[in-house]
Amino acid sequence: MGFKISLVVPTINRIEELNNLLLSLSEQEIDKSLFEVLVIDQNNTIQLDEMISQYQGNMDIKHFKVDFKGLSRAKNYGLRLAKYDIVSFPDDDCEYYPDTLKKVLDFFASHTGEMSVYGKLYDRDRKADVIRRWPSQEVKVSFRNFQYTYSATTFFTRQKNMFFNESLGAGSAMVGGEEVDYLFRALKNNEGGTFDPKIEVWHPELNPYTMGNEKTFMYARSHGAVIRLHLNPPIFWYFIKSCSFQIIQIMINALKFDFSKVRKRYLALKGRIVGFFVTINACD
Repeated sequence: MGFKISLVVPTINRIEELNNLLLSLSEQEIDKSLFEVLVIDQNNTIQLDEMISQYQGNMDIKHFKVDFKGLSRAKNYGLRLAKYDIVSFPDDDCEYYPDTLKKVLDFFASHTGEMSVYGKLYDRDRKADVIRRWPSQEVKVSFRNFQYTYSATTFFTRQKNMFFNESLGAGSAMVGGEEVDYLFRALKNNEGGTFDPKIEVWHPELNPYTMGNEKTFMYARSHGAVIRLHLNPPIFWYFIKSCSFQIIQIMINALKFDFSKVRKRYLALKGRIVGFFVTINACD
């Protein structure tokens, strides 16, 4: 029997974006019996019942209203409920292309010993990579290339007994970093997985210039804290390069007298350095 996929979708404060994701899932090219959708609803006032009910005749979708906040906690909640071999955690503002899940199943069918795969964030309308320039070839994810090969939004795994660190991620004091922390722990267990550029997911562009100042700092702070938690030579070298990149961007934007971008890059640098000296709890 072939693989099936459980899609765990934590959501809060989004209606139109979530609807677009669900619509994209309803248009998948594979048989709808090959996947389930678990919506982990953390909203207080927004009601999703009517919207979700519109899709229940089209695919296997379940709605779980929870009384807690926290992205990692919601992911873990859904992971414990997932009934299929492969689990993924799509952002509630991403969209799948019609062939996304087919490409995932093709990957695991041809890589029978592989536990995880990462795809790329890509805008087919613009024919452009999103967030970073992705490799054009399949490659094993490692400590030396993770910054070019991983995306939590495109992550599919058969590793169902590994959970996210609930002291990290939106809704916690460290608003980000849960996906990098998960990846680093997987790499330490030699289960980092493979990047496959054929698996594509759409996501809105996200960089320091599209985020608010506080969010820029807080995400950078979380990133620095995770770097410190898992520090080893390749990760430290990545940290040095990352901070150096921010310094270069500060100087370039200063020469252009674009002080709004100077501040953004300064906050991204400061957040990384401050976070590096913050102690966070390791996941059990």
